[in-house]
Amino acid sequence: MTAFFGAMIVLLLAAAAVLSVTWPPARYLISVAWMMPIVELTLLGIGQLHYRLRGRVAPGKYHHLIIQITTTGREHGRVSEIIRQIRGYHLTMAHQIWVVLEPGHNTQYPDADRVVVVPRDFTSQGAAKARALEWSRLVRHTMGLERGDVKILFCDDDVSLTRQYIERAFIADYDICEGVVTPRTAYGPSGTLRSVTPMTSAPTPAWSTARYFRASSTGRCMCTAKVSRSPARQKDC
Repeated sequence: MTAFFGAMIVLLLAAAAVLSVTWPPARYLISVAWMMPIVELTLLGIGQLHYRLRGRVAPGKYHHLIIQITTTGREHGRVSEIIRQIRGYHLTMAHQIWVVLEPGHNTQYPDADRVVVVPRDFTSQGAAKARALEWSRLVRHTMGLERGDVKILFCDDDVSLTRQYIERAFIADYDICEGVVTPRTAYGPSGTLRSVTPMTSAPTPAWSTARYFRASSTGRCMCTAKVSRSPARQKDC
């Protein structure tokens, strides 16, 4: 099956090359594609300026951090690697590492502080990962962790967190934040598709930012980094 998809991708790339030569308007599309890195660098520069000049920090305002890794449970090795990496930072703030996963998978994460398994019969308006996130919210509420001095940093099972990222996110004075962490590791299926899958996911941060623009009542962006605090209240940057 992987070989079939790989062959299809090669054929599509060949067809695109022929089309770019025989169809004149395709040249403009190629020019736009080549200009995308410049657009991304511009956005990166704007983000850095915003962080340096207008980014709000509040050292001492938050007293506890929960780093939550939400996973289906199939990426046990990768999740364990993320946990070991975070432990190696020797973070100075009070923190816990949670793993939230679906039932029927390996729950042995000795370096995690808490492993939360979503019950099979639990239902919510959200599906898939949103269902797991809602269950973890209920668990935090039961434990009395839905407090203003507790921050929740959500991490997928295919990304890596740097120590600087965690420390900045912890003192950032924002309620809801989202952003790119580091390039995904072992993302997508094996073989040829592994090098192609990240390309299809590349627009995700821009799409998420656009959704925040639309959701914000002020029409201004509300995000700087991928971390949220509970109880969540919307604030613009």
